[in-house]
Amino acid sequence: MAQSCLCNINEFKQSKTALYAARDLLKDDKYAEALKLARIAYKYHPESEDAIFIYAQTLYLCGYENKAAVLFEEIEDYEEPYYAGSGVYFYLANCYCMGNCNLFKALKLINKAMELDKNNFQRTNNELEVKARILYAMGYYDEVLPIFERLYKIQPSIMLEIYLSKTWFRKGDYLKGYLYFTKVFNYYENKPANLTQEEILCYLDIILNKYSKERHNNVNEKIKQSIEEKLGRRKTMSPKDTEGGKFNIPIAEVLSKVYMFVTNKTQRIL
Repeated sequence: MAQSCLCNINEFKQSKTALYAARDLLKDDKYAEALKLARIAYKYHPESEDAIFIYAQTLYLCGYENKAAVLFEEIEDYEEPYYAGSGVYFYLANCYCMGNCNLFKALKLINKAMELDKNNFQRTNNELEVKARILYAMGYYDEVLPIFERLYKIQPSIMLEIYLSKTWFRKGDYLKGYLYFTKVFNYYENKPANLTQEEILCYLDIILNKYSKERHNNVNEKIKQSIEEKLGRRKTMSPKDTEGGKFNIPIAEVLSKVYMFVTNKTQRIL
C-alpha cells in the first residue's frame, strides 16, 4: 500500500514537472520538444484538464490538428472551459477549419470565442481570421472578402495573401487574384510564374498542406506535375530561407500565441 502511494506521488511530481516544462517550451516556440513532455504529462494524468489542454495545444502547433481536436473535444463542455473559455473554442474551431470538417460547429465555436473576447481587440482579430477561413471553406466568398481585406490592412501575412488570392479567383476576378498570388509566389520562388488559374489554386493548396502533418487538400496530381515542370524542378514550393532558416506562418503560431499567457486568467496553468 505504501509502495503504491509512493509510486503515485512520484508519477504526480513527474507529470507536474513535465507540464511546467512543456508550457515553458511552448513560450519559446520549441514545439517538438514541448510535445515530448506534454505527452508524458498526459500519460500520467489523462483526466487532468491542464494536461489535456497543453497536450492538445502542442499537437495543434506541431501540425496534428486531427489528434488535437479529439482532445479539445474532451474538455469542450466543461462548465468553466480552460483559458477563460475562449481558448478551447478557438483551437477546436481552428482544427475543424484546417481539417475542412464540422464547419457549422466550427462557426458556432468561433462565435462563442468572439463573444467571450469581445473586449480583447487582439484576440477578436485572430478569431475573426479563423471565422473568415471557416466561411471561405463553406463557400461564402462575398462575405469573407471584406473581412480578409480588413485583416490584411491591420497585419499583412502570407496566410491572408493566400486566402485573398483564392477568394478573388473564386469570385472570378483573375487580376486581383493574380496580384495577391504573386506576393505569395515571390516569397517561395526565384523565377517568374507562368501558371494557369487552375494551377495557381493548386499551388496555393500545396503550400497550405505543408503546414499540417494531417490535412490533405484534394490536390490534382496531374496539375501538380504540370506546375513542377513549369518551375523546372521536382521539389515544389519550399519557402526561401528566412532569418535563422525558420519560416513562421500565422495559421498555427501567431494565432495561437495570443492565447498563451496573454491575460492574468490564462496564467492559471496549474
